[in-house]
Amino acid sequence: MINNRNRTVMSNLLALYDDYGQSVWIDQLEPRFFEDGVLRNLVSTGIRGLNISLSTFCAELGTANTYDGVIRDLIQADHAIDLEQLYRWLLIQDVQAAADMLEPVYDSSHGVDGYVSVAISPHLAYDTAGTIKASQQLWREIGRPNVLLKIPATPEGLPAVERLIAEGINVDVVALFGISRYCQVADAYLHGLDMNTDPAAVSSVTSFAVSGLDSKVDALLKKLDAPEAKQLIGRIAVDNASLIYSEFKMFFQGEIFKPYQTRNARPQRLLWTDTRNSDYVDVHYANDLIATDTINAMSRQTLDAFQYHGELRVSLEPQLGKARHDLHLLQEWGIDLGKVTDELEQEYIARQVQDYDALLKTLEDKRNRVAKDFAG
Repeated sequence: MINNRNRTVMSNLLALYDDYGQSVWIDQLEPRFFEDGVLRNLVSTGIRGLNISLSTFCAELGTANTYDGVIRDLIQADHAIDLEQLYRWLLIQDVQAAADMLEPVYDSSHGVDGYVSVAISPHLAYDTAGTIKASQQLWREIGRPNVLLKIPATPEGLPAVERLIAEGINVDVVALFGISRYCQVADAYLHGLDMNTDPAAVSSVTSFAVSGLDSKVDALLKKLDAPEAKQLIGRIAVDNASLIYSEFKMFFQGEIFKPYQTRNARPQRLLWTDTRNSDYVDVHYANDLIATDTINAMSRQTLDAFQYHGELRVSLEPQLGKARHDLHLLQEWGIDLGKVTDELEQEYIARQVQDYDALLKTLEDKRNRVAKDFAG
């Protein structure tokens, strides 16, 4: 049964999608999502997808015993199984279960929503051939059409995006912060569609991590003497998103995309993630990033906050003029936004590598403990 809190969420999320064209995905995966119909209830309230975080998966693996039985069975079946194989089997099991629960959304939306987004190894971020091979393998092993594979928007990742789209493998392009890189990603997607014989069967989103940009630029703004600088604190990420959305419209809502529309190709939607920053009001980004053909991947905390005091309004596009003014001021004050976004890309990948390695170490500790208990 859906409780009163979920009824409130339902009215907000359904209105957000029906009236404003924005989908809400959950930005985490917890084992309890598969217990007592939790994920199914979330879907019934208006959640339209799932974004899996390495750090969340690691935390759940380390603190819960949910996976102990599966790990024991896998060890028993193959004593020589290595950590990456073990992790992949655990991941595939959860992704398949989540994808099956989201299948009704996928079917009813004709492939627009209902996806689970999952990462390959971040150690491959600068390896084109390795990214393609690992993605092809994981795609075959998961065996679900409503899955997106996270591919970093590095110079080495872009050719992989193009190749995977051409092969009909769904892609979530991540580690993306700046407008120039976004244009390269959109081009890679279109080139992939050019080589795809059935573009209607492939999907892609472009994920922008939001709050990290504000955190980095805010620190620079606080060092300036200009009074106007303090007024821009907490605003640059939304300004940047506004300009990126303008580019998105140029690529996917105008003349450029018309030839692809005749082949029933889908636009590569924008996905806002990392939309929680303790320095600001808890619905700061949820309120200000509402736009058609976009996705907001919210944590449960942000979703709960949006439930209670979020504002349903067209918010992102009307800010374009102010966004251009704000970013012009940044340039005048000597803050190079392109340099900042390049640094964020490198830091994002380094953090993902760290999270991935921490996950494998946590899994190693758990494997050793489960094996010891099993032997005893």
